[in-house]
Amino acid sequence: MQTKRLRNLAFTTDLHEILDSFETHGVRGLPFKGPALSAAAYGDATVREYNDLDLLVHPDDIPTAADILEERGYEWREDTPRLDDAALLGGPVTKSIVHEYEMRGPEFEAELRWRVGDAERPFCSPFGDLWDRRDTVAVGGQPLPALAPSDRLLALAFHGTKHRWYLLKWLCDFVAALESATVDWTRVFTRARDGGVERKLLLGAALARDVFDYDLPAPVSARLRTDDRATELAETAIESLVSEELRAPTRLETVRFYIASSDSLTALVPFLLRYSALHPTYSEYRFCPLPGPLHPLYYVIWPLRTLLETTSGRRQRAEGPGDGPA
Repeated sequence: MQTKRLRNLAFTTDLHEILDSFETHGVRGLPFKGPALSAAAYGDATVREYNDLDLLVHPDDIPTAADILEERGYEWREDTPRLDDAALLGGPVTKSIVHEYEMRGPEFEAELRWRVGDAERPFCSPFGDLWDRRDTVAVGGQPLPALAPSDRLLALAFHGTKHRWYLLKWLCDFVAALESATVDWTRVFTRARDGGVERKLLLGAALARDVFDYDLPAPVSARLRTDDRATELAETAIESLVSEELRAPTRLETVRFYIASSDSLTALVPFLLRYSALHPTYSEYRFCPLPGPLHPLYYVIWPLRTLLETTSGRRQRAEGPGDGPA
C-alpha cells in the first residue's frame, strides 16, 4: 500500500509539472483520469490506482503538447511515427486516423488525446465545451483543471459502457463520482439527451444500484424506472462481472453492447458513418505519409492499398509454398 501511494505521489508531481508547462505554452489541457479523478471522486489523489496519465488536450494544441512531452523525455511507442500531426488529426470533412498519442516517459506512460472515447465512438461533448465548463480540483495541495462534475459523470458512464463495464473499477469510479457530485439533475439529463448518452448514464446508475445497493438521487431513480433497456443491459454487465472467467469482451461484444445502449436508432447513424472499415487507417499513413492539407487523398490511397494487399495475398496463395532448400 505504501509503495502504491509513493508511486501515485510521483504521478502527481509529474502531472503538475506537465500542466505547468502546458500553461506556460498556452496549451489547454485537462487531466481526464489518474490523480485528478482520484482527487475529485475519492477526495485523495493517492487512493485510486492508475498506470498512466490521461491528458485531454484541445486538437489545435496537440502538436505543442506532444513537443512538450518529448522535451520531458517522453518517447513514441514503437511503430508510431509522427510525421505530420495535421494528417493524423484529420480535417473538417475527414475522420482522424488516430484518437490518441501514446508516449512512454522515463517513469510513466502518457496518453495524449483530444477526445474522450475513440474515432468511432467519441464522447458527445467536444473539448472546447469541456474546457469552458471546467472545474478545479486540489491535487497534492495545488489546484488543477478538471472536468466539471456533470461532465465527469457522463464521461465515466460513457467510458464504462464503451468497454461493456467489464472491470469493477470503472463502476467504482462512477459511484464515487456520483457520491461526490452536487449537480442540477435537470441540466444533466438535458445535456445527456442532447448528447445521446442518457441511456449510458442510466445504465451506470442501474449498476450502482444493483451492485452496490447505492441509493440513487430521486430524479435518477424516477428516470430509470422508465427505461427497461438500461436495466436489462445492467443485468448483462453484472453477469460478466460475477463470472468466474474475467476477460475483456471481444470487439464484436463491445460494439453490440454499445449499439444496445444507444438512446435511439437515429443515434446510431453517426456511429455507422464513422465505422473504421469505411475510413483510412494508420496503415495508410505508414504506407504513404502525407502533409495535413492532403489528408483527403487517403480516401483514394485506402482502396488502392487494400487492392494491392488483396492481389498480393491471392498471388501468394496461388503460387503456394516454394520448393525450399535441397
